[in-house]
Amino acid sequence: MGSLRITATRSRIEDVGADSDVRVSLGATTIYAPSEAILQTEIEMIADAIYRSAAGYLSMTRNVLGKLSREKAGIDRIERRLFGAVLGRQLRLGRLESIVCSSIRGKLFRVFVNSENVEKFRASLATAREILWDKSVLQVQTLEKEIFGRRSYNTWSSSSHLLARLVYMGVAEQIDKYSVRLTPGLRDALRSSS
Repeated sequence: MGSLRITATRSRIEDVGADSDVRVSLGATTIYAPSEAILQTEIEMIADAIYRSAAGYLSMTRNVLGKLSREKAGIDRIERRLFGAVLGRQLRLGRLESIVCSSIRGKLFRVFVNSENVEKFRASLATAREILWDKSVLQVQTLEKEIFGRRSYNTWSSSSHLLARLVYMGVAEQIDKYSVRLTPGLRDALRSSS
């Protein structure tokens, strides 16, 4: 893993890479390696770890995805820009989806969903919306129990991502970090429009 070097801008290519190095640009990041075989092997190892890590969970943040990817690849550290470049490639290839959510302070953040879990994410989001519509208030723990049954690693986080997505969509308002309520006036607005 230590044989890859990167630079964030193409204008610095000659400063970073030796003439004998091979390189590939992923977005604005250029990755160098001593040989084509090493370059391909190590990029694919990281890409596979990202894909497999995301496959086991409904959704996850970049930090959790990075941690699990390092564990799957059996390495201690993946340089942040390298991880971002390979993650971006996975998004462009359609192997992962990026979903925008809204935090309690209104800050936008992204969660990542393996392409094989996109339909499950959408169905879970529909379930969350239905429960919220019926009860007007929805807690992370209630949604977690409804979707996952029992608690395990990342189920609480994935449930909170679903609620944060509803907030981003304007369907819900965050009460606190554990619960949301139906956006005031939404029911009346939908009734009057139909």
